[in-house]
Amino acid sequence: MALIHIDYKFLWESICRWSRKAGRAATRPVLVLWCVMRSPDTPKKDKLAMFASLAYLVFPIDLLDAKRLSVGWTSGSLDMPSMNL
Repeated sequence: MALIHIDYKFLWESICRWSRKAGRAATRPVLVLWCVMRSPDTPKKDKLAMFASLAYLVFPIDLLDAKRLSVGWTSGSLDMPSMNL
């Protein structure tokens, strides 16, 4: 049972309207993200990492206090998504 119901048709139409205004350079990363998030081949942990990274980037409040040097460095490192190199 899903906690949040998402109307994918409405979301896709919104992306199409926005892409006409934004142009190709801005639209490509959004479409890549859309395809990756909708793909059943993408592991759930990777989807969660991408969503968490985007949410942290957009979230208006810093979750960790930057006044403490070590915590500030930790907070800054969370801006980048985790990658398996």
